[in-house]
Amino acid sequence: MNKMKVKAALTACMAMCLLLCLAACKKKPTKTEPTTEPTVVTTEATQAPTTAPTTEPTVAPTTAPTQTSETTAPTECLHLNPQWVVIREATCKAEGSRYQECPTCKVKWPAEAIPKAEHIPSDWIEERKPTCAQEGLSYSQCTVCKQRLASLPAAKLDHTPGQWVVDMEPSCTSEGSRHQECAACKANLEVEEIPLVAHTPVTVPGKAPTVTESGLADGEKCAVCDAELKAQQPLPPTGSLGLALVKNADEETYTVTGIGTCTDKKIYIPQFYEGGVVTAIGDRAFAGCTQVENIYLPETIIAIGDRAFYSSGLKDFTIPAGVKEFGTQIFFQAELLNTVYYDSEYSSPNSAIFGATTVKKVVFRGSKVPAFVCQGASELKEIVLNSTVTEIGARAFEDCTSLLKVEIPGKVTFVGDGAFKNCTAMGSVTIPDTVSSIGAETFEGCAALKTVSIPDSVIRIGARAFAKCTSLTAVTAPVSITNIGQEAFAGCAALNEITYRGVRAQWERIPKGEDWNANTGNYVVRFSDGTVDNSKVPTEPTTEPTVQPTTEPTAAPTQTPTQVPTQAPTDATVKPAPTGMRK
Repeated sequence: MNKMKVKAALTACMAMCLLLCLAACKKKPTKTEPTTEPTVVTTEATQAPTTAPTTEPTVAPTTAPTQTSETTAPTECLHLNPQWVVIREATCKAEGSRYQECPTCKVKWPAEAIPKAEHIPSDWIEERKPTCAQEGLSYSQCTVCKQRLASLPAAKLDHTPGQWVVDMEPSCTSEGSRHQECAACKANLEVEEIPLVAHTPVTVPGKAPTVTESGLADGEKCAVCDAELKAQQPLPPTGSLGLALVKNADEETYTVTGIGTCTDKKIYIPQFYEGGVVTAIGDRAFAGCTQVENIYLPETIIAIGDRAFYSSGLKDFTIPAGVKEFGTQIFFQAELLNTVYYDSEYSSPNSAIFGATTVKKVVFRGSKVPAFVCQGASELKEIVLNSTVTEIGARAFEDCTSLLKVEIPGKVTFVGDGAFKNCTAMGSVTIPDTVSSIGAETFEGCAALKTVSIPDSVIRIGARAFAKCTSLTAVTAPVSITNIGQEAFAGCAALNEITYRGVRAQWERIPKGEDWNANTGNYVVRFSDGTVDNSKVPTEPTTEPTVQPTTEPTAAPTQTPTQVPTQAPTDATVKPAPTGMRK
């Protein structure tokens, strides 16, 4: 408004200056006509300009407004203090318009626009309350035209946790899941797993053990998913009932002491008794039990006492691998015992297990044949060495006078001293190429042995290894031999041939013990480069040559070498001997 007053004052000043100029002009004698015709502007004719005017009203025109009268009045109106006349008030929605009018002569100036009025804002009006799903909203509007002037959002409200909703029920095999919803908007607030539920156990019936067959204890499984909850534990066979057992000093194990009230012909020793392990067969436990034909020992047995099966009716028997302790004469006078399966690698340190027994056949199924195991088993006719056997102990089959043949398996690397000594009925033996040494007295006294083929793996033949093999006629020896012990072939009276796979020079370099070939037959030694006859040994020439018809001297006469009597070996010193000669 102040600006408008200033402009009005300026307009008044300019009008005053104009009146002064006009007054000066009236003093001149000539009369001039107005240059323009006055225009009368009515309120109806005046229109608002197409463009918005400036905020200040226009100043009064510098030229005098035109008058409606065509004649010039002697006293022209100076249009002092023109007044504004509002044609239409400006509002906040539309511009207004006005014009100036001389209060004296009513001359009107051209209309001009009045700018729009400013909006009058109202207080904030809430249009939408905020929730947890959307923001709230308030606005302000013009109190006059109701035009929305501004908006004010309101933040969302927090969710209100509601109930948990199960999406997938849990089971005993898979977890479930659930989510929590907002009580107001039903939005998912949180998802979590539901733990597995417990199995529903049901009993799996077991199976009672029998005398010879294992059973099963009761187990458990889930009725829903069939999962095993409790494994069915094996129950060992009960074994024969009525046997006499006593608890050992360790208060944990038991020993079978007798047949008790058992009347079975086939007796099965139990593995367990009253919660303890059965580990031993006591002294004379089954002595005199002639009605018992078979006794089966479990793998838990580690000891068999003295004369445990003395004079029993046993026909077949198996010694488990776990047995390490043997008493004396455990099969003494068990006259019906025919076959024994021997899985242990131990034997009695005091006496042969099968000595003075009638056992006919022994099958060895372990890795070792224990020393002395069958010593003196005069009625043993057959031994079977499984392919698992790698070692034959010393004197294992000594004096088994009924043993007919032996096949040593291909994994055996060691044969102990005297292993087959005095097996007088043994007609053949097979030595594999895994054996590196034939021990002392190994085959001594095997009177029925006729031929021996020593494999290329053997490097040593021990003292008396083949002594007194009175039926031995032929021996084949490899070039691998580096030593022949004393009396190795002594007493082989039927020997007529030794075949050496090398040349004569190699044979002559082999150290041979004293009397290695004493009391042998008239044999020949065959080499790859010739033969030497042991019965034809050259002699020294005589001093008197035989007279011949010719002047050429005759060859020196020969003489038969004298036979040296057999002597007992004095020591183990190895001495080389001439090829084909006997001491």
